[in-house]
Amino acid sequence: RVTVGLHPVAGTAREVLAQLQSWVLDGGEPIELHTSGSTGAPKLIRLPHSAMVASAKAAIDRLGGPGQWLLALPVTGVGGLQVLVRSVLAGREPVFLAEHASLAEAIDAMSAGRKYASFVPTQLFRLLRDGQGDQLARLDAILIGGAATSQAVLDQAKAAGVNLVRTYGMTETCGGCVYDGVPLDGLKMRIEPDGRI
Repeated sequence: RVTVGLHPVAGTAREVLAQLQSWVLDGGEPIELHTSGSTGAPKLIRLPHSAMVASAKAAIDRLGGPGQWLLALPVTGVGGLQVLVRSVLAGREPVFLAEHASLAEAIDAMSAGRKYASFVPTQLFRLLRDGQGDQLARLDAILIGGAATSQAVLDQAKAAGVNLVRTYGMTETCGGCVYDGVPLDGLKMRIEPDGRI
């Protein structure tokens, strides 16, 4: 069994949430996440409290305010971990998709006025393929990132009334830092002549 902790982040979603509560609210040593990017060998990245919280607050502001999150990503990656950080800042426990029989049941369990989720493109593709567009449209916003999303999937989501926010980022930037092509407040982005961000 993996030891629960934040150095590196390990454990079930509920175990990590319990560890994260005081860290988010009171601060602490940098957390550590394993990442390999799109390629390459896994390495350990240290993320300071100030950066993780600033990123989460900027995301909440960009989305229009705090709400309740549907957790559908592993919390040992920055995308899932940030769902927990945003949840702690909002003072609302996330709804854990894995604990429900269906997406509809999980969304029914969400009680906040604003409802958010974060998915990778493969999850979104499968949910749309399985006719879940009407359920996804019940969420106020869905962050989509971790890889490029095909135009066909974006078009299908739009046709279903799903409010997608395309994100770009990496573990080193505490997750998505550019939303729909616009950097979060306090950040700048430039594109190099060779196309690198």
